[in-house]
Amino acid sequence: MDEKPDRAGAAAPPPLLMVLCIAAGFFAEHARHFPIFSANHPIRRPLCFALFGAAVIIFVAAIRELIIHKTHPSPYRPTATIVDTGIYRFSRNPIYVGFLLVVVASAACANSAWLLLAAVALFVLLRFGVVSREEQYLSRKFGDVYQEYRRKVRRWM
Repeated sequence: MDEKPDRAGAAAPPPLLMVLCIAAGFFAEHARHFPIFSANHPIRRPLCFALFGAAVIIFVAAIRELIIHKTHPSPYRPTATIVDTGIYRFSRNPIYVGFLLVVVASAACANSAWLLLAAVALFVLLRFGVVSREEQYLSRKFGDVYQEYRRKVRRWM
């Protein structure tokens, strides 16, 4: 009865954490404007597009690798294998990096420092509510193979 399920689990679904952090940032911004840039700063729009574009590229690259290796991105489903190719050669958590970029891009687009603070909150939630649980699960399931991957590849970027 002490056997753990074959999944990482998470404090909450990571996409939900991202959406809640964005919503909290917009709510705070609505209550009190807290700008990052001056009203029409010329870098704002290009930065917004660049960050969203980077997030999309990272998401597509990460999901593509997971599909190729026949494993699922959800921490609530079993992991079939350690994916160490493609974008996973550079980051053990590229999808979560993409989520963080989406929040930072939202901050640039909305010109809201509250959303930058929401990105910090998301980072903490992901790190301690999701990633640490995934790392424990993968260590149990894959042992030395995962430990070697951890030694070679950074957690974030």
